[in-house]
Amino acid sequence: MAHARDKPAIRREHLSIEGRKPPRLLENPLAVIAKRSRFEITMFGDLDEEPVKDWLIDDLLGAGEFSCFWGMPGCGKSVAVGDAAFHVAAGRPWHGKSVRRGLVVFVAAERADLTKRRFTALRKTYGEADAPLAVVKGRLDLTSSVEDAKDIVAAVRGLEERTGEQCVWIVIDTIARTFGAGDENKQSDMGAYVQACDLIREELAAHVSLIHHCSRAGEKPRGSIALEGAVDATFKVHKSGNLHTLGVDKENDAPDRGSIRFRMEAVELSRDRRGKVTTAPIAVPDTTTIVDFEATDGTRIVLGTNKGPRKAVVAFRKALAEAGQDHPCGRRAVAVDALRKCLREAFGGPNVKPESLAAIERRELKALVAKGDAERIGEWMMAPANALPH
Repeated sequence: MAHARDKPAIRREHLSIEGRKPPRLLENPLAVIAKRSRFEITMFGDLDEEPVKDWLIDDLLGAGEFSCFWGMPGCGKSVAVGDAAFHVAAGRPWHGKSVRRGLVVFVAAERADLTKRRFTALRKTYGEADAPLAVVKGRLDLTSSVEDAKDIVAAVRGLEERTGEQCVWIVIDTIARTFGAGDENKQSDMGAYVQACDLIREELAAHVSLIHHCSRAGEKPRGSIALEGAVDATFKVHKSGNLHTLGVDKENDAPDRGSIRFRMEAVELSRDRRGKVTTAPIAVPDTTTIVDFEATDGTRIVLGTNKGPRKAVVAFRKALAEAGQDHPCGRRAVAVDALRKCLREAFGGPNVKPESLAAIERRELKALVAKGDAERIGEWMMAPANALPH
């Protein structure tokens, strides 16, 4: 019986690789790994040395990114975003900003018929009947599963084939009407909603914008903070009288925090047999803004319209110009005590009692904030986002 020690010795030539081809080395092992992975991997040394950011709307919306427009009911957010959507589809500059033309899909989960009338008003005003802009009507639940997100992707691909245009922008109006039975305040539900939007965005390589409501106080978007953390940009839409402002609330890659002013203009669409008129609003750029004061350092304080500002607003501008400082939040601000002095000068007089003047001062301080003419942080009053100094 043979034992282990009796096994024949392995001949050396069996171990030699002399005369044999060396094993083929992978030129880029990471590329092979990436093919087997769902992740996109880029080595530090392979990064583009001169990366260029693509914009959907110059310095406002990045191509293929994720954004949210929010504000109080009736502030004009859907009208403003619809106006921007039309301009992108038509390849027309929007408020002086160049755009990347392409198919735009407006998912009107809320008031679809009203949305259609608004777009009709834009077509009646500007023409461009061939602009690749589509309104999608239907129920959506982007929280419970990804099936509805996949259906949107399929519908948009069908529109791309129909129009011959690549989709560059998808607007979902609103989060509330596409959230299904989920709870906006739960991070898990908002996270599921964001993932569904990411699927749409990544599959179509298009920018996705959400139109959203805000808290009762109007200070922030409604629901879980998971949304604000997920988007690349947020925009607050504010209304004061007939003046509407779309202000940059958060922007990861824009050169500055600016704002866009517009007002509503009714467009007649039709008349019925009784002569009753059907109209729809469009957003038109506000051209009535004027410069009231210039600070000693050259900073221009831009507030108000040619209709004539209220006396308290004039006092606020004067205080900003004479005693304004750069606040850590990035805005021009004035101490409340300095503003009170300007209010007393504006409203005081020989026939005004001290107690009455004190009451006026308190009332006007509150009114400046309530009417959107100023914002208060602690003991500082500053120009609101819709009137940043520049």
